[in-house]
Amino acid sequence: MAAKPKGPPTVSTVKLSDLLRITPRRCNQLAEEGILVKVGRGRFKLLESLLGRIRDLEAQVSGSGTGELREFQTRLTKAKAELAEGEAARAAAELVPLEEVEKTWATIVSRIRQQFSSLAGKAATRCHDEETIQKKTVVIQNLISESLEELADSPIYSRRDPSDPRDRPAKPGASKAAAEADD
Repeated sequence: MAAKPKGPPTVSTVKLSDLLRITPRRCNQLAEEGILVKVGRGRFKLLESLLGRIRDLEAQVSGSGTGELREFQTRLTKAKAELAEGEAARAAAELVPLEEVEKTWATIVSRIRQQFSSLAGKAATRCHDEETIQKKTVVIQNLISESLEELADSPIYSRRDPSDPRDRPAKPGASKAAAEADD
């Protein structure tokens, strides 16, 4: 008959890690944290270590523990918050208030109206001496190109004072003088 071992049963790191379904490295970490009871190099007290791990897991589930689950949840929550803050900051930087967009488009439309309402007079003056339709067409095309280039090169700023009558978009049929007064 074999002699009974003295003292509480012990197990190796590998055997305990298999029982607890964790890695041997994690066994050593939990021993450093005081959860598992180490009795020597690579040896653990079986019952005390199992009870320690059960208590640790219970504490994690109840939320009172500082175990790995609680730590993971904290890191996850923090990461989600940082991600949401980053997305909100990007969205705020990319979004433009609707009122600002409307004012800018009103300014653009007003400038286009002004530019093209003066084309008829310019075309009449420049085409007066041209004898053929083809030459008149070229003059008109050049005037349109010049107008479009001028519009493309001019910066667009919307006015910010809603009480300023110049801030309102030009009405259809407004006179050329009124449109020029906007500039």
